Amino acid sequence: MGIVGGMTYQILRPKEHIYAPVVLGGSVLAMDSFTGADNTLLENHTPEKGGAWTVQAGSARILSNKLKETAGGSKYTQNLGRANLTLEIDYLVGTAEYSGFLFRWVDANNHWFCWAHENGSFYIYERTAGSNTLRANQAIGYHHGDSLRLKLVLMGDSMTFSCTGDHSGTLSYSNSVRNTATIHGLELNAFAPQDGRLDNYLATR
Repeated sequence: MGIVGGMTYQILRPKEHIYAPVVLGGSVLAMDSFTGADNTLLENHTPEKGGAWTVQAGSARILSNKLKETAGGSKYTQNLGRANLTLEIDYLVGTAEYSGFLFRWVDANNHWFCWAHENGSFYIYERTAGSNTLRANQAIGYHHGDSLRLKLVLMGDSMTFSCTGDHSGTLSYSNSVRNTATIHGLELNAFAPQDGRLDNYLATR
């Protein structure tokens, strides 16, 4: 806040989040701002830190230095070398869609995933032998067009999925056997018109 010529002014940060994590002891495992040429497929894009993205299903690509889905049920993974870690990403909530994290990925039929759905709720699922089981859900109250910073913390048998930004909320789940797979990633699923965007991905230990 300041005063110039008797008028009060205030400098506001842009709504879009800007992250410049400080690396201490190699704590950043992967980082991706999705900066690149428009229409570059994510599997052909090189993150700032961490291994290349592996496409497991669908298709997502760079658009205006953000990530958008272009084919339904997009799933991308990286081997981050740890089962216990923290994943974060910015999510501009799209129309009739959901986005979030894949984690502890064994294969297409055995893994976990969590979503921020356009209906304003969080979901945590376990997929075993090809069947999905809803483990937890919570109404957070955000809406289409809101900007969220999604965060997933994995620690042993405990997981916490949360958001800050235009809205804040937390969903936790524990007291169940977990696998210890070290592959994690992103999932995007849009029905139409695929207007949601992901940005500023970060994986830390």
